[in-house]
Amino acid sequence: MKKFHTTLTRVLSCVLLALISACSSSVKLQVKGELPTPLATLYPLNLGVHYTDNFLNQIYQENTKERENWNIDYRQPRKTLFDQILPTMFQSVLPVTTVSAPTDGTAIDAILEPDLVETQFALPDETQTDNYEAWIKYTIKLYQPDGKLISEWQLTGYGKTPTAMFTSKTDGLNTAVTYALRDIGARFVLDFRKAPGVQQWIVGKINCAEYPYLC
Repeated sequence: MKKFHTTLTRVLSCVLLALISACSSSVKLQVKGELPTPLATLYPLNLGVHYTDNFLNQIYQENTKERENWNIDYRQPRKTLFDQILPTMFQSVLPVTTVSAPTDGTAIDAILEPDLVETQFALPDETQTDNYEAWIKYTIKLYQPDGKLISEWQLTGYGKTPTAMFTSKTDGLNTAVTYALRDIGARFVLDFRKAPGVQQWIVGKINCAEYPYLC
């Protein structure tokens, strides 16, 4: 009987701990997840990429009554996404420190600058649904080598995952953010040529007789 009471006490303690964890509004999350590279059209162009300080360093933080001590860090995966995608789209990709081409004679046809605009989250108890959700919005800018703006457009990714797949809030949010980043990657690849002025820039840079599918 004593052994039974001890086992029951342990079980109840575990259940209580799980309930307390589930009800807590605090979130501390270092986002990790697989980011497969979507199939992309290869452009015979040399690209520079400039990551802003905001893009590299911003962490989602919120401390309200409803969301106490939220700290969601997805700095590494959002950079990894572009580090993976851009080399599949351009014949060479070079990190640069400004939106002007290097002065050492390195051949660059344009410089891409993604920047983080906004991150939003929704929990199941907030939306009365069975999903964790995440929205991520970027501004994408494409510059001439001399720093003149070619194009600027907004890019938004959305991710959601059902509560049935997870026992913790952090796991659900982690997967929702990962899915939102995947969505951004797919949209960037598919919509790149549709951005204002981009197709015209491509045509002006390539030999259309050699690459008719890009013209």
